[in-house]
Amino acid sequence: MRCVACDAAETPERPEHTAQGYRRFRCRACGKQFNERSGRILNRAQYPSDVIALVVFWCLR
Repeated sequence: MRCVACDAAETPERPEHTAQGYRRFRCRACGKQFNERSGRILNRAQYPSDVIALVVFWCLR
């Protein structure tokens, strides 16, 4: 995964996960820590992405 701050490609995965179970990363170039939702539209959402997608699907259906 590319860094959300400096766009570096060297971002190893951390052993711990977020409270919602998302993988965490740390950029070796700038040192910023981020998860797989950082920098996306659902970054601060309270619910997991798959639940949000299912609700949107049901509403559009």
